[in-house]
Amino acid sequence: MKIGISLPWQYLAGIYDREEAGRTIYRDCSEASVFLEKLKKHGCESIELRHWDPEIADKDLIKSFKNITDAGLIFSIHGDIKPDHDKKTIQDAFPWLSFALDGLKSQEKLTIVIHPVKEIGGDTELLKTQTESILNHYCSEIEKKSLPVIIAYENQREKGFADPALSFKSISETVTSLNRKEIGTCWDMGHSYANYLKNSYEELPDDVFLKNAVHTHIHDLSEKTGATHWPLIFGNTPVEKYIRLLEKHNYKGIYNLELSAERFSSLNIEENFLKSIDLIKGILK
Repeated sequence: MKIGISLPWQYLAGIYDREEAGRTIYRDCSEASVFLEKLKKHGCESIELRHWDPEIADKDLIKSFKNITDAGLIFSIHGDIKPDHDKKTIQDAFPWLSFALDGLKSQEKLTIVIHPVKEIGGDTELLKTQTESILNHYCSEIEKKSLPVIIAYENQREKGFADPALSFKSISETVTSLNRKEIGTCWDMGHSYANYLKNSYEELPDDVFLKNAVHTHIHDLSEKTGATHWPLIFGNTPVEKYIRLLEKHNYKGIYNLELSAERFSSLNIEENFLKSIDLIKGILK
């Protein structure tokens, strides 16, 4: 089973001065190409690119994918959904897509993680309908153009405003309603556990969600504040319990660590990335 880790676009492209997480990683981990080699030797097999920056030049996009594949790693991408995406081609919705597909080497499909449409003061059911329309449009584009892409629809953390993907049940309803082979679910373990602790959401996914799981986001909750996207150093998120549940449902995707370096910048970033990989390796033995 493959272990992955999220890294910022800018850092992967060799741009170390424009993005907070990228600057923090560079401080402790040096050049992206060097760190990617170290991650691979430590057992990481996949990189998720996150926090798309529209100001990244085409040459830097190409470099980000080349750095990953030159290190012998595969990749996934955290995409951004926009309310007008059902009126755009998937290539226009995701300007990086053609570069990503050109960069595919040793993997059959590109997984794109997607959030729902969210809105402060919005209506949850309307947002759910809008999100389903956009996701269905993505799937139709993927099918029509025979793209080697699968969408992973991710559960969200409760932030106090309208969001149609806070519960596993809602996501399962969407995936069932769409009934498309081009879409599955992404279990963000830190999001769901934070919701369970603070807002009385269900702790565990239903069978539909688990059966359709194609990707994961794994991170711990801060010991002091409960903030998400921390390295696996506190043992707050019951990661082993969740991995065992996925294994029972024949999960075949990436166990992807989604760590936000800027949130724990007082710690050594490289050390805590590698510690988190070690913990997942230990569970998967």
